[in-house]
Amino acid sequence: MPLIANPHATVLLNGRTIECVGRQTLGDERACLWRMANDYFSGWDTYQFHTGDRTIPIMVLTPQPATAA
Repeated sequence: MPLIANPHATVLLNGRTIECVGRQTLGDERACLWRMANDYFSGWDTYQFHTGDRTIPIMVLTPQPATAA
């Protein structure tokens, strides 16, 4: 799980790159985000079923302030 091991990520959004730090969600926050993801794409519940006991991580990316080079 690369983002869990190294939470630093670069996201490309609308032609811009954004430096972010990821964190894994747990508990109620994860459950809420799982429902939102499944509402967007119902295949997530099927995917979870086929993974057995493995929990699919839900990550939140937080943009970081730009630093001067």
